[in-house]
Amino acid sequence: MTDNKNKKAPARSALALGILGIILAIIMGFFFGIIGAGFSFIVGVIAIILGCRSRKITDKNKGKGGLVTGIITVIFACAVSVVAFIAVDIAHNEANNLGFTMLAEKAGSLKFGFIGFAWGLSDEDKLNELKGELDAAVRQRAQKSFSN
Repeated sequence: MTDNKNKKAPARSALALGILGIILAIIMGFFFGIIGAGFSFIVGVIAIILGCRSRKITDKNKGKGGLVTGIITVIFACAVSVVAFIAVDIAHNEANNLGFTMLAEKAGSLKFGFIGFAWGLSDEDKLNELKGELDAAVRQRAQKSFSN
């Protein structure tokens, strides 16, 4: 009986890691960007390895859940990384096109999620500089719209 439990352990671990990886890919990918996606990618790869191992040890159906959730985790982690890079590139280009140099500089920290963006704005002087830049841009746009 103990031998049977040991055969099921990799399958259970793979399934648990796969489910945990999916949750981490979504939550940590949002808050920590590429770092969170990388961490969930590693968890997904471990789930895939354990799922394959348990399929070799037991019959073919035991590790299938861990294998599938591990693959989904890896796909989600890659998707979060790609979306983070695309979003950062778009935000950086738009901020540069609008003349927000400070905001464009800070947009690069969005690769590390919203926590990284907030960390980049934690300096009060930089935050005041950003507010001044935004106020100047709003005034400039208002003058343009009133002059037309």
